Amino acid sequence: EGNTLERSMEASKQWYQRRVRGKPLMASDPHMDVSRLPGFFHELHYTDGKGFDLFGIGITSIPTTMFGRTRDITATLTFGMLDMSDYFVENIRDGKYERDGNFLPLTERIVDIAGETYYFYDTAEGNTLERSMEASKQWYQRRVRGKPLMASDPHMDVSRLPGFFHELHYTDGKGFDLFGIGITSIPTTMFGRTRDITATLTFGMLDMSDYFVENIRDGKYERDGNFLPLTERIVDIAGETYYFYDTAEGNTLERSMDASKQPIRDGKFLATSFAMPLEGEIIMTEVFRKLPFCKDVEEAGKVVAR
Repeated sequence: EGNTLERSMEASKQWYQRRVRGKPLMASDPHMDVSRLPGFFHELHYTDGKGFDLFGIGITSIPTTMFGRTRDITATLTFGMLDMSDYFVENIRDGKYERDGNFLPLTERIVDIAGETYYFYDTAEGNTLERSMEASKQWYQRRVRGKPLMASDPHMDVSRLPGFFHELHYTDGKGFDLFGIGITSIPTTMFGRTRDITATLTFGMLDMSDYFVENIRDGKYERDGNFLPLTERIVDIAGETYYFYDTAEGNTLERSMDASKQPIRDGKFLATSFAMPLEGEIIMTEVFRKLPFCKDVEEAGKVVAR
């Protein structure tokens, strides 16, 4: 059925090397999501013109390669994320927290936000107590000096390495100003304001893959009781031949690299399809481009409604 058995190769995630034309080939898994928007991997090449060359893949905010090689060595990062938060359950009584049967005083922080007073509490170890501010995920608006203040949660991981948020300010020197927070690969703000409107993205990730189970027989896939020919792609990788197969809808059959060295056999296979067509990418780009030039909420609504 195309089920690939998982077995240890001394470690679940390992440095992997193979000889190609007498040279070592190394690959690793940094456990970083390549399907998220925006993508922040980029190819780079540093050279001093005197014999030093660094080739590889870099990521935003780190001025070197995450996986790369010089003329002397090859190096890679095998885990590119950080677990930066620990969680605890605190027992609170009379403004104190429990430790080993004793109750110790909490540190209280009183903060004014948009004209309202909020109370935050920490333990001596730095554990901050989590409490609701009326809703867990919401668009939030209050008046500050007669002007609206809006905040939102784009559900994007700020604890990962690298961080890809950055402040920006675009101006034409003639009255147009766009202030806000941008992210890699999108040439505008994700959360920002002009002199006329404020706009923000409330969900910054995309589900960009769909999965299907394909029934294969004699190099064909089943549709409504009929079998249609697969598109076969024969690719040479490091001197070895691999066979990849797609349906007319663009579903790519998933097979192990060892199985892919042979033409496909009969059975049921998991298939993956890229969920966003080119038209969708164009529409999203147009929304981000046009939104800062809207003069009011009604005009912005029409742009976003696409």
